[in-house]
This record gives sequence, C-alpha cells and structure tokens, in this order.
Amino acid sequence: MKTRLISIMMLLAASAMLIPSCKKDSKDTTPAPVNVLCDGNGSSSYFPMVLNDSWTYSYTISIQTQNVHPKLVVSGTASHNSKTYFTINDQTSAMYTNTLAFREDATTHNIYYYDSNSSSEFMYIPASPTLNQTWAFSYSGTRKATNLSASVTTAGCTYSGLLEISEYNSSGTLQKKEYFKKGIGMVHRQDPDSFFGGYDKFSLTAITLN
Repeated sequence: MKTRLISIMMLLAASAMLIPSCKKDSKDTTPAPVNVLCDGNGSSSYFPMVLNDSWTYSYTISIQTQNVHPKLVVSGTASHNSKTYFTINDQTSAMYTNTLAFREDATTHNIYYYDSNSSSEFMYIPASPTLNQTWAFSYSGTRKATNLSASVTTAGCTYSGLLEISEYNSSGTLQKKEYFKKGIGMVHRQDPDSFFGGYDKFSLTAITLN
C-alpha cells in the first residue's frame, strides 16, 4: 500500500511539471508577419492613401528593363472646388510628369481624380465595380472595368482577385490597362507600345503604407 501511494505521488508531481510547460509553449506561438507588398494592409479600398505613402515600380519598355524605378509618393493635399485631394508625385517622372490629385469619397468610397486641365473631377476607380462598367474619364476618354478577378505575377508576388481597368481615348483606342488590389493600390500597369510593339510595363516592387 505504501509503495502504491509513493507511485501515485510521483505521478502527480510529474504531471504538475508537464502542465506549465504546455502552457508556455502555447504562449510562444505568434502569427506570421503580414506581407503588405503581396497581401495589402487589410483595407477594402482599391487605392488606400495617406500622407507619405509610396509605391515603387519596375519599368520595362517592350522587353527591355529600364534602370529607372518610378516611385509615387503621397506628398501633400490640395483643395479643389471645396473638396480635399491627396497630391501624388512621381519622383522620377518616368510614369507621370505632372502632379496627380485623388480623393476617396467618404460615402460611396469611389476614388476620384481631379483634372487640372478642365478643373473637373472624374471617377477613377468605382468602389463596387461591375463587369464592363464604363464611365467618362476626362472629356476625351473612358475607363472600363474589363476584369473583376484578374491575376498578375511580378518579381515579388503573385496577385489574384485584381480589378483590371482599361482606359481608352475618344477614338476607342486602348491607352493603358491598370490592375488594382484592395489594400494596396495599383500593382501593375501596361501601355501599348506603338513604336517597339508589345507593352511598356510597370510592376510594383516596394510599398510603404502608413
């Protein structure tokens, strides 16, 4: 009887030592870090932007990779027609030579672009696009949601569930295709190259979202 009691006591002592160890192991489990470049910041916006956000792209003309890396930076704000826009500059002028102005409507969450030439704004990205939805963009062109679940592979990420928007001039000629992911913004753009053939391409390589 005494031997059995000693055995039970030893078993209880061993169990008491194991229980804290199990609890400690569970506390050490941490979630994997979020890859903002590939997965975004969790926002439902196709173009999240606050001051000092930035997007850096690789640049290819036809099949020739360029040494310049366009970097779009949210540099400030501006007021037009009593509305506040974020101003965005391309630090290299390779993708855009002028200052751009965008805002997200607080009610609809559509993204709007301010056209300084006409002193008017035009929708840039609808918050809830439908396939083949088409809208005026400036007084000489249109934009169209040509794919609601596109995929693009870059050097760093494989993106899926992208919104593809095609832009056309007044003659109906394709000017560019842009690909947006919620929580990131534009991850890829391709412009038909009439001189070399093929496309001039911009693919996201780095991002800072504050």
